[in-house]
Amino acid sequence: MPKITLNVNEIKSALASQLARIPYFDSATLNVASNALAPGGFYAPQYTLGSTFTFIGGGNAAFAGSTFQYVKVDPRSAALAAGNNLMWAAPIAGTVTATGSTTSAIKTNIDTSTITGGCNNCILSVFDAAKSIITMRRIISTTNGALTAQIGTNTIFTIAQAPDSLIGNQTAPLDAFSAVPTNGAACQLIFPNWVSVYDHTVLTNRSAGLALGTVTAGNFTLIQKKGYAQALMVGGGTAIVSNGPLAPSGVTDGILIGAAALGSTSPGVSMMASTTTVQLMPMLLDNTSE
Repeated sequence: MPKITLNVNEIKSALASQLARIPYFDSATLNVASNALAPGGFYAPQYTLGSTFTFIGGGNAAFAGSTFQYVKVDPRSAALAAGNNLMWAAPIAGTVTATGSTTSAIKTNIDTSTITGGCNNCILSVFDAAKSIITMRRIISTTNGALTAQIGTNTIFTIAQAPDSLIGNQTAPLDAFSAVPTNGAACQLIFPNWVSVYDHTVLTNRSAGLALGTVTAGNFTLIQKKGYAQALMVGGGTAIVSNGPLAPSGVTDGILIGAAALGSTSPGVSMMASTTTVQLMPMLLDNTSE
């Protein structure tokens, strides 16, 4: 994925403005409804999903090593709040329906009605047990020929383009499967670089990072992956202590609590003790998944 390194000489320290010096991405555009040019082209949040931005040293060395990533908020998620702990969007599992499928368009029983905005930048993964093969393809279009609409049940995913008539030796669709998958083959709709508020009922997920502000579900934003950050915490259960490990709450979505030790789901350590009131607290974010 694209990576950009930026100097931090003039990075501001306030939560909502620490991104103001990223080229063409102002803090006022952290809740972007469309991955396209804003009116007049004044802001251009047209980053590739998954692009990361890491700050190097300079006059404000405290921000050196801070990393941010451009993501989409899963339409199935609640809206993000500043400091929310996040996780990667869960895939949707289903099976292949061989009748109605071709090597270029795979019919499934997957229900995409909850995916507001369509399946752009999504991947279809198919495991054909009869052949012991996992095949993954980027989705080009869905049942109605578009990527920007909710389809509903029994979605057909087109994963291959027709041959280019200007290239003489192209006789088969690009990226087509070698054969129609077996009826009933397991498949998944995967959402690369989509995030959601961390689900407190699934405490095995790695943290994807922290939200930097209020973001509407389905919109695009930057999240923080590493560095000194602010997270929503509450000192319930295991107390939050200065330089102590943090873990996802098992009670409230998107909140961090104290932990006895660093674990695989811990995004980092707190910089100060916390009370029993949920509040934004400083932390060192250093254990998020890529």
